[in-house]
Amino acid sequence: MIGFLSDFGTRDYYVAAVKAVIYGMCPDAEVVDISHEVTPWSIQEACYVLSC
Repeated sequence: MIGFLSDFGTRDYYVAAVKAVIYGMCPDAEVVDISHEVTPWSIQEACYVLSC
């Protein structure tokens, strides 16, 4: 299981591109979207979201 937390947002193809690479390398992977709306470069916010 892979938890996917990013600052990519959901308005473009970046999340799908990363998932395509993951599934290409490991077709049986289970990817869980945590959030893709973290403020860009905000490590503290990402830590908070991950801890909840």
